[in-house]
Amino acid sequence: MKKKLSAAFIILPAALCIALVLFFLPRGSSAPADTVSLWYISGSCSDSALNRLVSDYNARAGKGAAHVSLRAFEDEAALGSAFGSGLPDLLLCSHVKAAQLSSRSVLGSVSGVDAAWTAPVRAVSGTGDYFFPIGAAVPVLLSDASVCENAAFSSLEALTGTAQAYTAASGKPFFAVDSYYDLFCCALSSLGAESPGSPDPGSPEYIRVYNALALCAYDGSLANTADCAGLCVAQGLLPCAVVGSSELPLLFKSGLSVSALPLPESGRGSYYALLTGLAVIDGGRASAASDFLRWLFAGGRALALSLDSGLVPACGGEADSALPGWSGLLLSLRDGGLLLYPTADTCPANSAAGFETHLRRVLDLIS
Repeated sequence: MKKKLSAAFIILPAALCIALVLFFLPRGSSAPADTVSLWYISGSCSDSALNRLVSDYNARAGKGAAHVSLRAFEDEAALGSAFGSGLPDLLLCSHVKAAQLSSRSVLGSVSGVDAAWTAPVRAVSGTGDYFFPIGAAVPVLLSDASVCENAAFSSLEALTGTAQAYTAASGKPFFAVDSYYDLFCCALSSLGAESPGSPDPGSPEYIRVYNALALCAYDGSLANTADCAGLCVAQGLLPCAVVGSSELPLLFKSGLSVSALPLPESGRGSYYALLTGLAVIDGGRASAASDFLRWLFAGGRALALSLDSGLVPACGGEADSALPGWSGLLLSLRDGGLLLYPTADTCPANSAAGFETHLRRVLDLIS
């Protein structure tokens, strides 16, 4: 299973190459004159929900109005390659990438989009100007309800303690982690670390989180299942897993429960997150793009898209449609104001892959 949340938490070196390519390309979309093109990486939001929305918009647009065309890419590298032949009108990306593209004069400004963004989201640079936030993916705990029904995971220490007791009694691993980078970012942010997006192995906050995980790796309660932790829970092979919330549309089913990622005791209980939203590429279709944006952020459509995609909504209010089973948790994280959004200058440009590979190797040696 592909990792989607980690890509949302970091600006890859490939993204910087994309920014340079965009900067030197001539302005203007590669799409036909009567079409607004929207490009995105598959899985950054729900493909099916986004396709339904665009189909609905195009059906309502009527004759003479610009329709929206979608183009999905497998990963950042494929998206970057496509920029060699032209630009989209709208790009689904993180708020940090949007800020970096804006600093290179790649993005255009759009006004008149009235969205019910929460106060923390409105404070993010570019919101309502060149960037229009939909939601944010965060790490969550996916559990087998039959095994974890009475378990109390009020903190990271409670999770690891329960895991060690379970393994001591059963001889089986208790949980796994899809992305250690994401877990560390949130845990370090909650503990007030200076740069949670660049984990410092020498800091006391890092050592505290690392020791808790290392003990579980040593006694076998932490399974080292890269990229498929959630699938192991869904298949009944593990009681618990830390997964990205954007994986929930693929993993969640009857018999499973989802809860907030347990954070370290005495922390401030906040989650480090990148917003996903639509950035407007500078070109000749700003007016047509703004028509779609105004429609998307009216009537609770963006809110419904975020929940269907497993994202903590950037907009306030309640969704009118039937909600997926994980919606209550995501809405509670939004309403509690528990997400912290890094600025472009504090979000590291190095890849999380190096951190992930190194830590998995170390934990594998310990086990």
